[in-house]
Amino acid sequence: MDELFYEHEIIPNLYTIKRYAVSKIDLIRESLNYLVPEAWLLLGLLIVLVLDMFSSTRHNSYFAFATLSIFAILSFYLLTQLTGRSNFPDIHFMNEMLQQTPAILFSKLLLVISGSIATLFIQFSPSSKWLRKQGEAYILLLAIILGSFLLVSSIDLFMVFLSLELISVPSYILVVSRADKKSVESGIKYLLYGAFASGVMLFGISLIYGLTGGMDIFSPRWIQVFATVPVFSKWIVFGLVLAALFFKTSLFPFHPWTPDTYQGAGWAIVNILSTIPKIAAFIFLMKLSTVFHGLQTYTLLLSAVIGLSLIVGNLSALMQDNTRRLMAYSSIAQGGFIGMAIIGGGDLSHLSLFFYLIIYMLSVPAALFILDYFENMTKGDAVNNFNGLGKQEPAMSLIFVIVMATLIGLPPTAGFFAKLFVFTAVWQQYETIHSPILLGVIGAAVAGTVASVFYYLKVPYSLFFKEFENTRILTSKYKSSLVFVTLIMLPVVGLFFMPDRLMNLLRLIVLSI
Repeated sequence: MDELFYEHEIIPNLYTIKRYAVSKIDLIRESLNYLVPEAWLLLGLLIVLVLDMFSSTRHNSYFAFATLSIFAILSFYLLTQLTGRSNFPDIHFMNEMLQQTPAILFSKLLLVISGSIATLFIQFSPSSKWLRKQGEAYILLLAIILGSFLLVSSIDLFMVFLSLELISVPSYILVVSRADKKSVESGIKYLLYGAFASGVMLFGISLIYGLTGGMDIFSPRWIQVFATVPVFSKWIVFGLVLAALFFKTSLFPFHPWTPDTYQGAGWAIVNILSTIPKIAAFIFLMKLSTVFHGLQTYTLLLSAVIGLSLIVGNLSALMQDNTRRLMAYSSIAQGGFIGMAIIGGGDLSHLSLFFYLIIYMLSVPAALFILDYFENMTKGDAVNNFNGLGKQEPAMSLIFVIVMATLIGLPPTAGFFAKLFVFTAVWQQYETIHSPILLGVIGAAVAGTVASVFYYLKVPYSLFFKEFENTRILTSKYKSSLVFVTLIMLPVVGLFFMPDRLMNLLRLIVLSI
C-alpha cells in the first residue's frame, strides 16, 4: 500500500516540482539578458567599493575614472541597443515585473548622461572637495541610478516600491554626508518626509492588492478588475500610491523637504537629487498615465496636484532672497511644468515630456554649478552677496543669464520650445475633453511663467545692475568651471535653432512608452 502511494503520489509530485523549478531557472536566465545595464552599474559599484577599501587606491581620480568608465560603457551599450534593432519588441521579464522598450532604453540613456554630468559636477565644483575624497559618494550615486533604472522599467507595484527605496536610502545618506549641523538637520527632515511618503505608498499598495488581487498594474486583467472598484476607493488608493512619486518629484503636498534639503546639502548633492530621481519618477508617471488615461479620477487628482505645485512653487520662489531656497521652490514649479506634459495626453504629451526633461537635465546642473561657483567666491548664498559680480566674472555671469532664460522659457534657448510643447499638449487635451481643471492648470502655468521672470532674474539683476559691495578682491582659480558649464549649455542653445530634429528623434524612440 505504501509503495503504491509512493509511485502514484510522491513521484509525480517530484517530477512536477522539478519541471516547475527548471522553468523558473530558465525564466531567470532569460531575464538576465535584459539586465545588462543594471549589471554594469552593480559592477561599477563594487569596483569603487574595492578601491575605497585600500589606502593606496583611495583617491578621487580612481573613483571618478571608474564611475565615468562605467557610464561610457553603458552609453555605448544603450546606443547600440537603440540603433541596432529596427523592430524592438515590448519585452516583459523577471516574472512580469520589468519591461524593456526603446523608450525605456532611451530613458536609461538620459539617466546615464545625467549621472555623468553629476560626476563631472563633483569633479569641478569648488565646494565639493570634501565630497571628492569620499568613495561612498560615487557608490551612492551609482545606487541611485540603479534604482532609477529599475523604476523606469517597472510594471509591478512591488518593484516600483523597491526601486523607490533603492533611490531614497542612498539619497538620505548623501544629504547628511557632510556631517555638519545644517546637513544633518536637512537630512533628518528629508528622511522623515521620505519615510512618511514610503509608508503611505506601501499602505496604498496593500489596499490595491486587497481590492484587485494583484500588483501587476499594467496587465489587462488588473485593469479590468480595477475598473470595477468604486470611485471613492480609487481616489484613496491613487492618492496613497502616488505619494512617494510626488515626494521624489517635489510635487505638492510632498514638497516641504525641498527648501531645507537644498539649503543644508552640498551643491553637488542638490544637483543629484534635483535631476536623476526626478527624471526617473516623471518617466514612470508617464507610463502610469498611459494606463489610466481617460480615467477621470486619476486625471483630476494629477491635475490638481500639478496646478497647486505651480502656484506654491512660483509664489514661494518670488519671496526668496536666498539662492538655495529660490532654486528649491523653483524646482517645485519646474516639476509642475513637467507634470503638465503628463496630463496632456496623446503622442505630443510623450514627446514634450522627454523634450522638457532633456532641457531640464542640462540647464538645472548648469544653474546650480554657477551658483556654487559664485557662492565659493563670495562666501555667501544670499542674492545680494552677488551684487556687481558680473564685472568680476563677465563670462560666467553671461552664461548664467542664458541658463535663467532657459528655465523661464525665453528664446534663444530650447527652454522656449520645451514650454511651448508642454502648453500645446495640455491645450490640445483641453480642446478634446473641455475640462475646467485643465484650463485652471493652463492659467496657473501662464501666471507661473510670468512670475518666474521676476525670481529667475533676481540674481542676474544683482550681477549686472547692483554695485559691487564686497571689499575683498575676488578671484577664481577654477577656469575649468567655465568650460564645463559652456559645454553643458551649448546643446540647449543649439536646439533652439533645430528643435524639430530632436522631436523627430524622440518620435522614433519614445512613442513606444
